[in-house]
Amino acid sequence: MGNPRYNLILSQRRAEATRQYFIREKRIDPRRLVAKGHGSSQLLLPNDPDNDLNRRVQFENPHYAEAAAASRPAPAPKPVTRPAKADSPAAVNDGL
Repeated sequence: MGNPRYNLILSQRRAEATRQYFIREKRIDPRRLVAKGHGSSQLLLPNDPDNDLNRRVQFENPHYAEAAAASRPAPAPKPVTRPAKADSPAAVNDGL
């Protein structure tokens, strides 16, 4: 597993390299991306710290709830119902 400080440095470098890839190759505005390495503090498989799956880059959107709400279509308006006029067929009492 190694030294925690060294692992944190490697994790930060991995995160920054991924950020730079998206800036350079995909032309993402650098202000939209933040790289943060967590070292061994947030392992995917904490019971298996040497597993390669723990060395990953994970994307998070801190504004996910806001973005999801903004992308939902507005609810359809409820139909307006009006009472029938006294002389309309709908208002005639058929005795039932």
